Amino acid sequence: MLIFFGTKLYGQADVVAKRFSVATEFFHIFYAPLFPIGSRVVFDQGAPKRILQGLQPPQDAPAPADTADTEHQTAESETEDELRIPIPMSGKSVLLGYLRGWGFWLTVFCGLLGGMLLLMSRSDEEAGAMFPGFLLTAGIGFVLAMASYYGPWNTASSARATHLCEEIGLDPATLPNEFRQTPSNT
Repeated sequence: MLIFFGTKLYGQADVVAKRFSVATEFFHIFYAPLFPIGSRVVFDQGAPKRILQGLQPPQDAPAPADTADTEHQTAESETEDELRIPIPMSGKSVLLGYLRGWGFWLTVFCGLLGGMLLLMSRSDEEAGAMFPGFLLTAGIGFVLAMASYYGPWNTASSARATHLCEEIGLDPATLPNEFRQTPSNT
C-alpha cells in the first residue's frame, strides 16, 4: 500500500498582493494536515527582485565569498526554500490550514458515503434515513473549505503587513500603497 506523508504548506493567509503571504508547514498523511510545524512568510514567484534584494540576511548566515562567480552561483542555486522565511506560529494560518485540509476530506468522505446510502435507500429504510445527514455534512465541509479560500480574512491588514515586514527584515516602504500605514493625526 502506498502512503503519502511528509510536510506541506497549508493555510495561506495574510496575503499582500504580488509580494508575500503567510502559510504554515504541516506534517500530513495523504495530504490531510495533522499537526503544524511552523509558519513561514512565503514570497510570490513574481515578487519584484528589488524587494527580495532588500531583505536583511539572518544574523547567523555566513558571509558570501568574494568571487567573481558569486552572483552567477546564487542565481543558479535559488530554490523555493530561499523564498520562505520562518516566523512565529500564525494562529489564523493554522486554522485556515485545518479548515481547508479537513474540509476537503470531510466533503469527499461524507459525499461518497451519502451517495452510497442514497443508492441503497430504495432497499434499506435505515439508509434512506441516513443519507441526507451525510450529504448535508459534505455540503457543510465544502462550504467551510471554500469560505476559507475566498473570505475577507485572507488579505492582510495594513498593520499586519507592516508587522510582517518588520519581522522578516523587509522595509515597509516596499509595500503596495493600500498596505502602507499612514500616521494618525492625534
